[in-house]
Amino acid sequence: MSSRIVVVVVFALMLSNYCANAQNDGELIFWGDKNFKGEKWHFHRTLEPQFCYNDNVGKPSSITWKNQLKHGKFRGNRAKIAFYTAHDCKGFRRAWFTTEKDFPRNLALDRIDNKIKSFMLWQNSDHISVIVRDARARMLRTGEYSVHRLTTLGYLIYHSSSN
Repeated sequence: MSSRIVVVVVFALMLSNYCANAQNDGELIFWGDKNFKGEKWHFHRTLEPQFCYNDNVGKPSSITWKNQLKHGKFRGNRAKIAFYTAHDCKGFRRAWFTTEKDFPRNLALDRIDNKIKSFMLWQNSDHISVIVRDARARMLRTGEYSVHRLTTLGYLIYHSSSN
């Protein structure tokens, strides 16, 4: 009987570790130039739906993402990711389905080139549930990367000047 309990506990721990890692394997890359070139700002986090993120992402001209929520209440039961020209998810905005691949390539065509101040994953609507302000606790510099550990939600953003 006790060996079964141990097996169940070990399985539960492994499952919780897997779920925690799955939550944090998402990424957004903000590129300094169009067509995914130039300076890069990496945002390592699977976005929480309806959370408005206010973070310094440089002055992007193109954006890529991976492992973000795909299901939502928009056309085809899909989720969207929106980028705003003002903090707190205000100002002019553009949104794309999270299922898009290698898009947007040129933010100048969308009138938001070098202007992104906040972003949000829309699952149910375009309404904000939580505003996440820049919650950096400390900054570590290592080589060509500036690493900022954000303690509030446990996500990581770093800047890379390499191509």
